Amino acid sequence: MNILELRDRDPKRFEEEYYKWAEYTLDYEWWENLYEDFTTDCAALGVRVDDITFNGFHSQGDGVAFVGRVYVYEWMEQKGHHITHPAAYLGCKDDGSYVRLETGRNNNMRANMEEYANQTAPSGVFAGLDQEAWEELVDDQISDLSIEDEVLSFCEDLAHKLYRELETEYEHLTSKSMFIEHCECNEVTFEENENEVCI
Repeated sequence: MNILELRDRDPKRFEEEYYKWAEYTLDYEWWENLYEDFTTDCAALGVRVDDITFNGFHSQGDGVAFVGRVYVYEWMEQKGHHITHPAAYLGCKDDGSYVRLETGRNNNMRANMEEYANQTAPSGVFAGLDQEAWEELVDDQISDLSIEDEVLSFCEDLAHKLYRELETEYEHLTSKSMFIEHCECNEVTFEENENEVCI
């Protein structure tokens, strides 16, 4: 019998064969293309992704997290903060300030900002300020932005989107339609009244 005949004549056995196949079919790194696309998309948003981890899709701890960094001035440009907080923007750009992203247990992400933006020299429209006034202005604008929290929330949203894409791909690759396609492409047949797959 071919797979369609098995499905029609013996639905219970079809289900058994399907579940056996689904358990072992993804014995390769099927997520690699999604990881590559995600890393590329994140780079366009100013997020450098170094490593991605995920668990899925059946327990409370499931999810995606990633390690990397976000350069603050690029994030500010994405959000329009370079216009609303220009001193912080210039200081972070000159300093190379970034938010380091780390992962913890259960795919929790943490963000830690590395910045000395107030220790840069006044620049741009602020070039005439004395150093003390510049430092105070940069500190005030950075404090106003809650950068660590905002960047973390932004990156968690990105990770959640990737998780949904991984889940969709997993469900597709282990679907009954893929099982049928696999059997048809590989000319898998089934003996009558047997549990063995004959290839």
